[in-house]
Amino acid sequence: MTRPVRRVFQGRQDQVACARDFVRRVIGCCAVLDEAILLTSELCTNALQHTASGNGGFFEVTVYRGRDSLR
Repeated sequence: MTRPVRRVFQGRQDQVACARDFVRRVIGCCAVLDEAILLTSELCTNALQHTASGNGGFFEVTVYRGRDSLR
């Protein structure tokens, strides 16, 4: 597994697109890229809606890439 790649985003709805772009760039070519981007969008949106992240907070996205896995 690779070293984790992390980025912190401000807790604003417009940052969900930035998080998707971050994941896209970190992962690169991958058979499950579309699924990873969709899941990123869902998780970031949920964080904004259901935690203090959406009230002026922050959220973090961390990507682990293995030879045959993503996390």
